[in-house]
Amino acid sequence: MEKKMEKEFRDYSLFVARVIMGLIFATAGTIKISDPFAFAEIISRYKILPEYLINDVAFFLPYLELFIASMFFSGLFIKGASILSFAILITFTGALIYNISRGINISCGCFTSTIEQVTDIHQIYYIIRDIIFISINFYIVKNVFRD
Repeated sequence: MEKKMEKEFRDYSLFVARVIMGLIFATAGTIKISDPFAFAEIISRYKILPEYLINDVAFFLPYLELFIASMFFSGLFIKGASILSFAILITFTGALIYNISRGINISCGCFTSTIEQVTDIHQIYYIIRDIIFISINFYIVKNVFRD
């Protein structure tokens, strides 16, 4: 009986985590698609990618985020969605940390198309927020690869 309750709780919590990650990626992708030029400028301000890749990434990434969101919502290909989203979250969190270490304070570009300078407090908030997102995503990864 306890194993059944444990499995039901795990299934329910995994569903909630999938919906949360789906909402995160759907929101981020939708905002970026709404203003691809601003998103390209945000990517450029990271000063990490070569100039010739910026427009391609600015165009492709939002659609990838929406695709990942649809996988989380539908429950299909959850292993793939969890790995892709984990890689994206780790990459962007690493880029934020790298920019902080270089003294570059810009909006992360996750949920805004506004190009703005931000304070160190904003940067710390972005990193803490991303760590929470990574933790939720890790819970999904851990559980979908457990079966």
